[in-house]
Amino acid sequence: MRALWYQTSRQPRHADVLICTGPVTRQARERLLRIYEQMPDPKFVIAVGSCGISGGVFQGCYNVIGQIDKVIPVNVYIPGCPPRPKPSYMGYEVVGAIIEREHPKVDTPNELDTVSTRLKPWTAEIAASSPDRIDAVLAEKDLHAAAAALREWGYLSAITGLDLGVEAGKIEVLYHFCAGPTTLSLRVDIPRDDASLTSLCDVISYASLYERELIEMLGIT
Repeated sequence: MRALWYQTSRQPRHADVLICTGPVTRQARERLLRIYEQMPDPKFVIAVGSCGISGGVFQGCYNVIGQIDKVIPVNVYIPGCPPRPKPSYMGYEVVGAIIEREHPKVDTPNELDTVSTRLKPWTAEIAASSPDRIDAVLAEKDLHAAAAALREWGYLSAITGLDLGVEAGKIEVLYHFCAGPTTLSLRVDIPRDDASLTSLCDVISYASLYERELIEMLGIT
C-alpha cells in the first residue's frame, strides 16, 4: 500500500480512505457511522472481500446487518474470499485515479520552507536529504519549543537513538515527525556521560511510548 502512497492514520479526521474488510454487525453499526462521519470530505470507502461486499458466510446471522453499503456509501468493491493481491492492487489504484480526477493536486508550499519557518528560532542546521526527507539539528534546550511548533505540521512517529561510543562521547537522538509522505528527523546530541533529555509528554501526550524505549535501550533519563 505504501507503494501507492497509502499511509495508515491513527485518526479518522486525518483519513481520506476507509477500508472495510468484513460484514457490519449490529454492535459495529454506530461505530462505523461515527468513523465515517468524522472523516473530512472528500472521503472514499473500499469494501474488501465477499464479507464486506455481500455479508459472505455471515449473511443472515442474527447479529449481522449485512454488507458495508447498507450502512455507508461504497466507492470501490474488491471481490474475493480472500481477495487476491492483483484485484486488491487494482482497487486501490482505482481510488487513487478517482481522487486525481475529481480532486486534482494544487501547488503547495515547499515542505522544507514550511519546516524552516517553523523551526527558524532554534535550528542549527536544516536541509532536505531527499524529496520526502528533511534533516535538522538543534540543541537539547530547544527541543521542547521546537516540538510544540511542529504539532500543527505533523505527528511524532518515532524516537530513535545511536550511541557513538566513548571516543565521540555523545549519543545522537532522532525525533521523527511525519506529515503526509514527508518525514522530518530532528537530531539532538547529548553527552554520553550525562545522558538526559527533557520529556515531551506535556507537549505531545503519547511521546512517553517512544521515550520509554530510549530509557530501556540507551539508559537515557
